[in-house]
Amino acid sequence: MKFYKIIFSILITVMVAWSCTEDAVVVPEIAAPSSVKANLMIATDGSGIVKGTPTADGANTFEILFGDVTGETPTVIEAGKSFEHVYQPGDYSLKITGIGMTGLRTQATEAIKMVAVAKPLNLPIDFESAQVAFTFTDFGGATSSVVDNPQKAGINSSNKVATSNKSTGSEVFAGSFLTLEQPIDFSSKKGFKMMVWSPKPGIIVKLKVENLTDGNIGKEVDVTTTKTNEWEELSYGFADVDISKTYQKVVVFFDFGVVGQNTDFYFDNIVQIEPPVVVTPVAAPTTLAPKPTLAAVSVISLFSDAYTGVTVDTWRTEWSVADYTEVTINGEKVKKYSKLNFVGIETVKNTINASAMTHFHTDFWTGDATEFKIKLVDFGANGIFDGGGDDVEHELVFSNIEKNKWVSLDLPLSDFTGLTTRSHIAQFIYAAAPSGSNTVFIDNIYFHK
Repeated sequence: MKFYKIIFSILITVMVAWSCTEDAVVVPEIAAPSSVKANLMIATDGSGIVKGTPTADGANTFEILFGDVTGETPTVIEAGKSFEHVYQPGDYSLKITGIGMTGLRTQATEAIKMVAVAKPLNLPIDFESAQVAFTFTDFGGATSSVVDNPQKAGINSSNKVATSNKSTGSEVFAGSFLTLEQPIDFSSKKGFKMMVWSPKPGIIVKLKVENLTDGNIGKEVDVTTTKTNEWEELSYGFADVDISKTYQKVVVFFDFGVVGQNTDFYFDNIVQIEPPVVVTPVAAPTTLAPKPTLAAVSVISLFSDAYTGVTVDTWRTEWSVADYTEVTINGEKVKKYSKLNFVGIETVKNTINASAMTHFHTDFWTGDATEFKIKLVDFGANGIFDGGGDDVEHELVFSNIEKNKWVSLDLPLSDFTGLTTRSHIAQFIYAAAPSGSNTVFIDNIYFHK
């Protein structure tokens, strides 16, 4: 019996040993990601673009530090995804960290060398690109360069702008210019806009375009600033630039006409635009025509504050080509005809019998007309317009007329040689040249003897 107990104990021991051997679990060693790298594509066109796809054994996410910003926050991307970043010219260390499922991390570094590729300088000019050489040529005591924007507010939030210092005692014409790679195309856009910043109010900022080799070929425009210590945008019209010439220099003069006082000015965003619309005020008289002194009994008046006038049917017929209005100058009324080609005035309902009169008088004032015409029409014995028949007329033409002053025409009726009858005068026609683009003021229209 004791023998059997021994045998049983041996069997139990063997079974337990076999059971422990069969059920043992082997835990594998945990390792961090390996072979961390990035397949990089570095642009060589001066754009500064770098694209890459990080790879690693045992990593399911990556953290990217591009290395061009202080205190940079890592960019996290999943395995199999790509990244893109823009660098300025320089040397950088791109750090790639592969992260495994357990959180273990492995970092690798890729060297980035971004070489500056020069880009040509052409319009528009905004001073932002590091690949463009903004090489100023200074003259007269001015010095210009590219600097940080001193006031990133209002209409200009650019990082970089140009500054122009007009040193103490510098010439009144001191300035700087940039030379473009290509001549300016003026085929459609004949204007510019430019942002400026000035510590002085009401200064002249001259903008000039100039030929590459001949400084005598150019066009310049002056604009006056309206603001102080803030950015404003000035517009320049070059509508009359001679497009048969070429212009490759952009010249800027600050505080033109004033000796330098060691003042810093700033400018930015030189952009070619359609020429700005310049509204030129219409020249107008500020005084009245000479007041007539003839006795009323010797006058037949159509229009004058000095006399009582006859009834006039219309001061602008339907067939006229002109704009008409009545204005007041120094308290007295004056007829104004603008965009004047010709205008008809009629007394058809009550024709004028000027057979006893010897002269026809008109005062006129213009700032732009080069020629002035007066036509008188008589409807003949029957007093009715019949398109010919006994209707008669005559026109007098006055060339090389004086501008910006009242001109008094006191015309003998005998000068109207075609006006063979004068007992039914019904139409008065005024005309001027250049047709449709002039303004004429008229006063004191009357016959007299």
